[in-house]
Amino acid sequence: MPADIQSHFGTAVRARRKHLGISQEELAERAGLHRTYVADVERGARNLSLGSIEKLAYALEISIPILFTHAGGVVNQSADRVVDILLVEDDPEEVAQTLKAFKKANLSNRVHVVRDGAEALEFVFCTGRYAGRNPAVGSMR
Repeated sequence: MPADIQSHFGTAVRARRKHLGISQEELAERAGLHRTYVADVERGARNLSLGSIEKLAYALEISIPILFTHAGGVVNQSADRVVDILLVEDDPEEVAQTLKAFKKANLSNRVHVVRDGAEALEFVFCTGRYAGRNPAVGSMR
């Protein structure tokens, strides 16, 4: 990585770490890296491997593309916003498999599970059992 990219990447890692409210030590532990390595990354003094980038993104609960978007100095507000996922599935085994796949893909999105189309419509339009849901924040009022 050229020095300017390393510096931008380090700034993005530090900003995300601070956003999460975690220390360099905690980030290092989550990523399976040494704390001084994380400090070097944040200072822009490390030439990172793809494996280390992947570990850092996972530990920072962010996708690699979004982390690099911030590293490039471009902050796309919509890309940084985590949206809720509505999963419509009536088979509990399928729900479990889907949630497992989401976890394996390191999705940090909140997932709402409903059993059928009628319940999905109640959720989307905040009616029925979801009448108290605030669609602006994805939760109950």
